[in-house]
Amino acid sequence: MTVEEHIRLVLDRASIGTLYIVKDDNPTGRYMTFKSDGATLYTVTDKDSAKLMAIEKNPNVHIILGYQPGTEYNYLEFEGKVTDVMDDQLRIKMRNFFRSVFQKEAAEVTLLKIEPSVIYLHTQDGSPAQKFVLPIQ
Repeated sequence: MTVEEHIRLVLDRASIGTLYIVKDDNPTGRYMTFKSDGATLYTVTDKDSAKLMAIEKNPNVHIILGYQPGTEYNYLEFEGKVTDVMDDQLRIKMRNFFRSVFQKEAAEVTLLKIEPSVIYLHTQDGSPAQKFVLPIQ
């Protein structure tokens, strides 16, 4: 199986991960639910959250997705940047997905689009992480 195939497998099965941001010059992590579209990740947060304010100051993020200790599953690390979602149809599609997870009105939340620049594939066999530089389709 190729690195790309392993990455797709993790993206297809994993939706819970940790989003790391920089807040007040310090790293901080939050458990989040993610939805992937290709290698791009989406998540939602309150429009007035401290997390969103920190991302507006520094849009560079780090994500760990799919890590499950004690399992044979692979997991991913993303280095990326939060960008705006311009496509209204995509925004509606993702908001509909997150509606079951995040029970607030659409006006109270914002959709975050995370575009990765590098993905690291970690395997449970103990071998070193494999680095994959984007784009991935």
